[in-house]
Amino acid sequence: MIQLWRSSAKVVEAYKTHRGQEKFSSKLFSSGFYALFHMLTGLDLRGQSDYKLLDRIVVDELLKLHERGRFFRGLIQWMSYPTARIPFVVP
Repeated sequence: MIQLWRSSAKVVEAYKTHRGQEKFSSKLFSSGFYALFHMLTGLDLRGQSDYKLLDRIVVDELLKLHERGRFFRGLIQWMSYPTARIPFVVP
């Protein structure tokens, strides 16, 4: 992550290539949520996680936002900083 950050990415995030074993209801709920979120916002958050390395510039901008219940994944993507992604599989 540090290497990608040093090469100019302001956000380096781990994203899920496979969600591992989960209940059918959990999979259905998360698929529905992300599909609805994408339809309403235009942001595709499928596979994203909260495991991210953020540049100080991004952190400072995030702290300026006035939201009370912050949806971290959505806000980081919405801010549109240059992002690098590292894939992982959930065990």
